[in-house]
Amino acid sequence: MSEVLEEFKIVGMHCATCSVTVESAIKKLGVKSVSVNLATEEAVVEHQGLSAKQIVEAIRQAGYDVLTAYLLVELENVSEDEISYVSNSLEKTKGVIEVTPNYVTHSLKIEYNPYSLGATEIEDWLRKRGYSFKILQSQVEESSLLKREFSKYKKRLVVGSVFGALSLVFYLLRFELLSLVSVLPVQLYSGSIFYRGAYRALKNKTSNMDTLVSLSSGVAFAYALYSFLQYGISQFIDVAALLIPFILVGRTLELSIKTKMVESVSSIAQKSVSVIRDGKAVTVDQASVKVGDLVLVKPGESIPVDGVVEEGKAEVNEAILTGEAKPVIKQKGSAVISGSTVISGSLLIYATRVGSRAYVNRVAEFVKQARGAKLPIQRTVDKLSSVFTPIVVVASFLTFSAWFFVFHVSAAQALLFSLSVLAVSCPCALGLATPLAISAAINKAAKSGIVVKRGEALEKASKVDIVLFDKTGTLTEDEFTVVGYKELVPGALSYAAVLEKRSEHPYAKAIVKRFLKDDLEPTEFESFAGEGVAGVVLGKKVVVGERRFVESNCETPFPIENHELSTVFVALDGKPAAVVTLDSKIRENAKQVVEWLKKNRIRVCIVTGDSEASAKRVAKEVGIEEVYAGLKPWDKAQLVTNLKKEGVVMFVGDGVNDAQALSASDIGVAFGTDIAKAIADIALAQPNLKGVIKLIKLSQRTVSKVKQNLGWAFGYNALLIPIAAGALFKLGFVMRPEFAALAMSLSSVFVSLWSRTV
Repeated sequence: MSEVLEEFKIVGMHCATCSVTVESAIKKLGVKSVSVNLATEEAVVEHQGLSAKQIVEAIRQAGYDVLTAYLLVELENVSEDEISYVSNSLEKTKGVIEVTPNYVTHSLKIEYNPYSLGATEIEDWLRKRGYSFKILQSQVEESSLLKREFSKYKKRLVVGSVFGALSLVFYLLRFELLSLVSVLPVQLYSGSIFYRGAYRALKNKTSNMDTLVSLSSGVAFAYALYSFLQYGISQFIDVAALLIPFILVGRTLELSIKTKMVESVSSIAQKSVSVIRDGKAVTVDQASVKVGDLVLVKPGESIPVDGVVEEGKAEVNEAILTGEAKPVIKQKGSAVISGSTVISGSLLIYATRVGSRAYVNRVAEFVKQARGAKLPIQRTVDKLSSVFTPIVVVASFLTFSAWFFVFHVSAAQALLFSLSVLAVSCPCALGLATPLAISAAINKAAKSGIVVKRGEALEKASKVDIVLFDKTGTLTEDEFTVVGYKELVPGALSYAAVLEKRSEHPYAKAIVKRFLKDDLEPTEFESFAGEGVAGVVLGKKVVVGERRFVESNCETPFPIENHELSTVFVALDGKPAAVVTLDSKIRENAKQVVEWLKKNRIRVCIVTGDSEASAKRVAKEVGIEEVYAGLKPWDKAQLVTNLKKEGVVMFVGDGVNDAQALSASDIGVAFGTDIAKAIADIALAQPNLKGVIKLIKLSQRTVSKVKQNLGWAFGYNALLIPIAAGALFKLGFVMRPEFAALAMSLSSVFVSLWSRTV
């Protein structure tokens, strides 16, 4: 059974301990790997043989929930047995959580994971099996879920603030009983989120931020009740009244910031699309658009598909590709990429790539995967966070004991210090420090045409030591022109052109363009990566490629010296037949990029399968001294492996011919909008070498931001916990628990806001 990679949107996580708890719950199922990201609230699970239902149940049993979608389908002309069969079969489908059949109405209520499955895929599943049906209801809860979460906290904040303030007024006016009664809504309604969270944590034999909030607020309320019953004075009622509202202020702000950050890339794609059907424009769901549809895009709208302009003329913002908001004119015949925005004018677009294959949706998918990955530093922080809360609880107990038994202050004073320690301690800032900064950076990169497919690569790019550039199509443009040729056998290049029709190499395209005369096809064809092609054309054995490869298939060597330009050799029936010389322009900014890398003490090399003379000519033009020429794909990979012993290696190539080298490097960077094909860690949508500089700078800013966030989180706790414990008591300063809670709450907000400035 093959391994399956599934994503789930987790609901209810608020601190690093929460993500560790969810991770542990899923691991108990025996999955191969699981990574839970607190910032994006997503879990990426790699498993074999598990159903989505099992994973969702494990998450729910741990006290959290999962974003799901529902589809209500009415089956037509089916028996009860068929309904039962469809129900059981669907439940075995990847992404389906539960199917509830209704035998009276012949309907199925299908709960599924929208991160793994779409409504259209379920509909296709039913159609392929010959069932007629009606969609009665379709609901994906993601947008409403985020609104509900925000609304839930906002309501509790309003109630807590009103009754907390009321309780405080009664307390100051010495209406002790009214003060105590007024605080009940704060504790029972506004604080219920934290008490339930603490109970779930206890049930799972762990602890989290909810534990600290519940202990500090609950103990304060209990002491207020005790002191009222005992002495008629509700001592600490101000703590019980204000601590939870102060926490909710931070939690509500944090949720708002985090939601905007996580949604920023997925919001590029529109949900509904205007399509021409039967000569009229109709609005349909984006998922129902098919290849060949004519899509109408108006000013201000995002282009939902990849395609070609059929009619119209418009200015288009292609920042998602280029990183620049400079308008580009698009008219009939122009290619357009999804995610671009029409500024003025309208376009009728013939769709060539839709749905999950469209560029913007591929970007969103890779961004989700990259954000879900955990960097080594985050794993270390998670381990620390898992023991942080128990350590704080122990510290709180020791604080009370020290002040009461050693320094002989009153029980109330000792308790105040103890509660302040619980309230001020902030595991959330620790948990958010890394994932929020990484998420912000990945989102920003995607909007600039840099698609990060592996989060670890973004971190490593900040400390790159060696950059290896492929020559053909990377340092040089991928469009070559024939600048010279010599036929040793008349007509040999016509045979070569027929064979090269099957090749995707830039050299092949130039040869086909110049020498193809007849609409023939080779009867045999074989491609040799990094060397050339061989086959049979009109009964003749044809070999085309680099010199060593072609001469190894010849009876005699070519009577021609190597040229400093790119050269292709042709053999017919084992004899030297032709030589073609090609040239292409050096890419714009290539020299500037190389200079920047060298200025920043990064070693730069050219790696190519071309001749040494050709490689050295390009190297001289762009300012590179170190050249590795005549290398096969596996030689490039071996070179990368060897150089990794000397430092962090980045390989920049075309993403196809350099697959082995890209895979072997620490950071593989490839050009092209077909990001799904590239094995690279990072894809540059535009063939602009300045993207390499942008990537390194972004990586450096991101790592710096992570360090700043962690420095703040650790520094905050290291400074304020001792102050909360009474370190400045002798100087007359006491941090009360409610203000300690406000400081803790705002600490997470600060990390969230600071992360957005990557």
